[in-house]
Amino acid sequence: MKHFNIRIVMVLLSLFMVSSTYANILQKIKIGDLYYNLNEDTKEASVTCEDKTIFDPETPNVYYELTSVTIPENVTYKNKIYKVTEIAEYAFCGEGKLTSIVIPKTVKSIHNFAFEGCTNLSSITLPEGLTVIASSAFNSCQSLTEIIIPEGVTTICYSAFGGCTKLASITLPSTLEFIEKSAFGGCPSLKSIKINATNPFTLYRGTFEQYGNLYVPEGCKEAYENAAYWKKFNIIDSSVTGISNTSSPDAQQPSTIFTLGGTRVSSLQKGVNIVNGKKVVVK
Repeated sequence: MKHFNIRIVMVLLSLFMVSSTYANILQKIKIGDLYYNLNEDTKEASVTCEDKTIFDPETPNVYYELTSVTIPENVTYKNKIYKVTEIAEYAFCGEGKLTSIVIPKTVKSIHNFAFEGCTNLSSITLPEGLTVIASSAFNSCQSLTEIIIPEGVTTICYSAFGGCTKLASITLPSTLEFIEKSAFGGCPSLKSIKINATNPFTLYRGTFEQYGNLYVPEGCKEAYENAAYWKKFNIIDSSVTGISNTSSPDAQQPSTIFTLGGTRVSSLQKGVNIVNGKKVVVK
């Protein structure tokens, strides 16, 4: 009987501890234009959705209806400051009017489906503080043409950029250790990838469906040519692009011109161009 009473006390104590933990997380607090979950203990905040019942088709979803969002590094609620460290699941899912998003350096994780189905999202600024891009985070962002994954990111999860049909150019950081299957599946426009990792980590079948130009760090071409699936790309050593040689455009337009992202163009563009293997800057 004594042991039974001890068990009851332990169960009640566990329930109290759990309830106390959840009591310190304030749900759906609107600050400015966005909603946040605020953690009283850690003084951290995660951006969350306004009101979405994703799995209940009979209940209509409520959207932010914003076109451009710059997420702050910190928010203040009842005279307390919270650091914004996450973008929660479904936070901006299906936001059809959203065209640009700027994410601050304080954000470490972008969770599942955070921006899925943002069909007009064409500009994404990701911070160097970011470490993980979760499953389907940017799935079906059909207006996205270029993405730069910043230094610090180690993991890109399943279908993170799947179905981004206009995505043509991506830059991958030296810190990247793992890309899950289908992370860039369904991206038929993907022609150019620049990767800063000197060692080709394990790549899986279906991670990419298109194998265009892969620009690798100087001296790493052979390693990528011998690595499973990476070898399917047209591998280009960064040193042969002439990036170290800056010149001015000739009066006569050359016949072979690429943007720095690897897209072929018919004439010199403002900024950096790769012309016959050399860097040309047009101011």
